[in-house]
Amino acid sequence: MRDPVGGGPCRSCATPLGDPVLDLGAQPIAEFEPTGQAAEPVERRPLRLHCCPACGLVQLGRDGPEPARDGHGHGGAFSTTVTEHVNARVAELGRLARLGPGDLVVDVATGDGAALAGFARAGAEVIGLDREPAALPGAVAQLGRTARLVLVDHALAHLDDFDGMIAALATIVTADGLIAIEAHHVLGLLEDGAFDIVSHPHRTYLALGALEPALARHGLAAVSAARSPLHGGSFSVIVRPIAAGIAADPSVAALRAIEAGAGLSDPAAYRPLAARAEAVRSELRSAVRAALAEGALIAAYGASSRGLTLLGFAGLTRGEIAFVADRDPAKAGRVLAGTGIPVRPAEAIEEDRPDLVLILPWPIAPEIARQLRAAPGWSGRLVVALPAFAEIA
Repeated sequence: MRDPVGGGPCRSCATPLGDPVLDLGAQPIAEFEPTGQAAEPVERRPLRLHCCPACGLVQLGRDGPEPARDGHGHGGAFSTTVTEHVNARVAELGRLARLGPGDLVVDVATGDGAALAGFARAGAEVIGLDREPAALPGAVAQLGRTARLVLVDHALAHLDDFDGMIAALATIVTADGLIAIEAHHVLGLLEDGAFDIVSHPHRTYLALGALEPALARHGLAAVSAARSPLHGGSFSVIVRPIAAGIAADPSVAALRAIEAGAGLSDPAAYRPLAARAEAVRSELRSAVRAALAEGALIAAYGASSRGLTLLGFAGLTRGEIAFVADRDPAKAGRVLAGTGIPVRPAEAIEEDRPDLVLILPWPIAPEIARQLRAAPGWSGRLVVALPAFAEIA
C-alpha cells in the first residue's frame, strides 16, 4: 500500500514536493536519549528526502512539527581539520569584507564561537545569534542594525522557513557588505553516496542552483563560490546586495556548470541514492557479523548525527557495537538514540582495546586514525562504511 504521507510544500518556493527520492525509514529525531539512559521511548519520524521539482532545493519532507536541535553541531572544537578551516575562513572573509576596527560582524549560528572570536581579535564588533531554527529568521530581522559581514555557516540547513531567512538576511547587510554562506553541498550525496548526512536537524541540502532564486527574490546575488571537501562535501558562497552592482566572478558560472552537469535540479538524479544506501548497509552488516563471529569486540568513534543515521539505517545496536567513543566531554555518559549504544570518552579505546573501530565521521577519518593509532599498545582495525566499506591504515 502506498504511504499517504506526502512531502508538503517546498521550504523555499512552496511548490508541492511530490514523492521522496530517498526513504531511510523511521529514525530517532534526537541524537541522544532524553535522559542519557535507554529507558524512555524514543520518538521516531520518517527520514525522507525530496527534491523540489520547481526550484531544485533538496529537503526533508514535512512530516509533522519540526523537531528542535539536540546539541547538533559540526565538531569544530574537537577536530584539527575543522579548526584550521575556520581560521583560514576568518582571515579570508576579513580581507574580502575589508573589515576595519568597529565594523559589525553578525554570526547567525554562533556554535562554539570560534569564528566570532577570530573577528573580535581583529578589532571588529561581533554579535552572535545562535537560536533555535524556528526563531532565527525573527531574531535576524529584529536585530535593528546592519552588518558589514554576516556569517551563515551551516545554518540554512536547519531552517524550516528557508525563504524567510534569506529575506531577513537581506535586511541586515550593509549596502557594501557581504553575506558569507557555507553549507553541505548536495553534490556530496551523489558523488560519495553520503546518505548519512541526512538527519532530522538538516532540513535542507543546498546547491548553488537552488540557492540563487531565493537570493534574487530578496535583492541578493552570489558573486563567488567554491567547493570544499569539509564534512564530506561543502561549498561556500559570497553574497552581496544586487544594488551594489558587483559582478560575479568566474567561480559562480563554473559551479553552475558542474551542478547542471550532475542534474542537481532534477529529482531523478537522486534516485540512485537508495541503491547505494542499501549496498552500504549490506556491506556494513556483513562485516560486523563476520567480526562478531570471530569473537571481536566492536566499537565506534564519533557520536554524531551522521553516525546515528548510519547505525539506525543499518539496524546496529548495543548488541553489535559495544560503545561509541568521542572527544567531546559533554557527550560522555549519554546514549545514542534508539540504539542503546553508550557514549564514552575517547580514552575508552585505549582502556577496552576493541578489535574493530568503525569511524563514523568518515570525512575526517585520517585525522581520527592518527589520534587513535597514538594509543600505546593498541593495534585494532579501523574501518569506515562510506563512501564504501574500507580499512584505514
